[in-house]
Amino acid sequence: MKLVRDIFLVARHELADSVKSRRAAVVLILYVSVALLACNGFITVLHRIEVELSKTLGLPEASEPGTVINTLWQSKQFRRMMKELVGSREVVEQLMSVHPMALIYGWLVFSLTPPLVMLTASPRISEELGSGSIKYVFLRTSRSAWCVGKFIGQGLMTVVALTLSASATWCLVRYRLTGMEGLAAAQGMIVYSWKGWLYSLSFLGLALGVSQLTRSPNRAMAVGFGAWMGVTILGVMSHNLTDGSWGPLWQGVNMLVPMGHRLDLWRVDIAHQLESAAFLVALGFVYMFTGHAFLARRDL
Repeated sequence: MKLVRDIFLVARHELADSVKSRRAAVVLILYVSVALLACNGFITVLHRIEVELSKTLGLPEASEPGTVINTLWQSKQFRRMMKELVGSREVVEQLMSVHPMALIYGWLVFSLTPPLVMLTASPRISEELGSGSIKYVFLRTSRSAWCVGKFIGQGLMTVVALTLSASATWCLVRYRLTGMEGLAAAQGMIVYSWKGWLYSLSFLGLALGVSQLTRSPNRAMAVGFGAWMGVTILGVMSHNLTDGSWGPLWQGVNMLVPMGHRLDLWRVDIAHQLESAAFLVALGFVYMFTGHAFLARRDL
């Protein structure tokens, strides 16, 4: 089928062009560096907390981070705090079976990947609109096939970057934390890097949708970050305002923003994860084709 062939040709060209222009190397270095810096900073803070706890409880001071974390992880007070943060006792009980550092890495991925996606992907289409090179592409394929191919190419690059970030972070954690269960942490980090990737696909669609609105990469990036902040604020509001007469409206808004489907990705059971993944991918395409409605009518 020509449409499918065109989509995968565009995706392959997107990857090849990223490698050739060294954009892929920059993206990989950016993702790995951010993950390492964030995780290293967390471990440093963790060690300071452990030192203070040891002094308070009269325990021998820990020379290296990680000696108190397992005890803290199983405490009732910590579980209560987790329930307040997550908002679901059922999910918290499931998370207690996951390695602590895998969960910490997962939280970092879910928090940091969306802005990184907006930073790296929002200029991609606007760059080619500005240079005019897009005219020659559309002589060979449709505009919609080209956009979907861009989405797949950027998505593949993101999953590679997140997988490498998980591997590099595991090496750092393994080096700095004593007595860590290496295999359990590695498995958990890889799983949450892929879950974070699924979550990022909705933001990737948002970035590419915004990128079709302007010929300026800088303007596309600025609007992209504004759109990311907008859907994030809507997600927080729709989560906290589901009661009252406006509750059904906010529940509908919650279905249309990525944060409304994030909690199910944290669950252990596959059914909730698949449902969440399907909604997030669908949202990504909805966002992208909303921007595509402008590109389809634009005179190039």
